[in-house]
Amino acid sequence: MKFAGLPDRPAAGIRIYFDKLPDTAEKCLAFKGFVTGLNQNSEWRRAGISIRQDQLAEIDSKEHDILQALDLVLGAMQFRLNDKHKEKPEGI
Repeated sequence: MKFAGLPDRPAAGIRIYFDKLPDTAEKCLAFKGFVTGLNQNSEWRRAGISIRQDQLAEIDSKEHDILQALDLVLGAMQFRLNDKHKEKPEGI
């Protein structure tokens, strides 16, 4: 984050698109509150990063080709980084 903003410029806004959050409306609202609470972090403030509540959106990634591809790439990274490729299924 130390390279995210410049001290003589206004805060850089971030827009975040979450895949549909699989929980209750209350828990989703609490999570979004946590995300916007990052604005209070001293490192974020120094970097000039700001997240507004109206810049958080839930979308269905199945309706967006680029996000589907991103899901695939991130899933592959998670599979590899967590050594799932080394696990042997039973019966093989």
